[in-house]
Amino acid sequence: MGAICPQQLGNPGCFLIPAVVGIDSTQILVTNQIELDEPAIMINSVDTMVNVTSCTVCTNRVIFNAIVTKNITYKTAGRVDTINDDVTLVSGKLRHATFFVPVSGFVEIEGADPATDQCCVEFAGLEPSCQVIEPVNVDDDGTFQMVIDKEIILFTIKVLRPTQVTLNLVTGDGFACPGATEEQAAAGRIPSQCLPVGPIALPEAQTYKR
Repeated sequence: MGAICPQQLGNPGCFLIPAVVGIDSTQILVTNQIELDEPAIMINSVDTMVNVTSCTVCTNRVIFNAIVTKNITYKTAGRVDTINDDVTLVSGKLRHATFFVPVSGFVEIEGADPATDQCCVEFAGLEPSCQVIEPVNVDDDGTFQMVIDKEIILFTIKVLRPTQVTLNLVTGDGFACPGATEEQAAAGRIPSQCLPVGPIALPEAQTYKR
């Protein structure tokens, strides 16, 4: 990429540093009607996991695809016994329903170039305090077999561009250290400013659970 790093005094190092082109966020409303296998009396817990399966840089935009995995744990009605005038015992089972919802979207990032840039998912998950799951068609005994799930998924996408820089540095075992001394490198004491030597690795898919 680009011209060969120019020669410098000392021990020059040529690196590709990921420079940030831009970052943007978008929200997607996901709504589903879910039928449970058995009549339920209560939703016990709801877990949501977002897995970004692809992220593609386009001109001034980034498009992405994801799978939203939803797991609903609920209590079934089972058997109802009257212990006395004040106490009713419900003996049921704890069951779950898991479903997968594909979603897609895009963000606008000025200057993004598919020829040179890479995208990185900074965040993908539930918008805090923005999830609604409610029973529908509740029977007279309080049981239900259908629920409506609504949630807002937040995606934050960053675009990075490998940028060539040249540094005067001392090299250690697998590291290059601007400002480090040869004694530090020889002794294996790598200062905090050291840079790893090697290609830049950016994940194509990341999983978030909220």
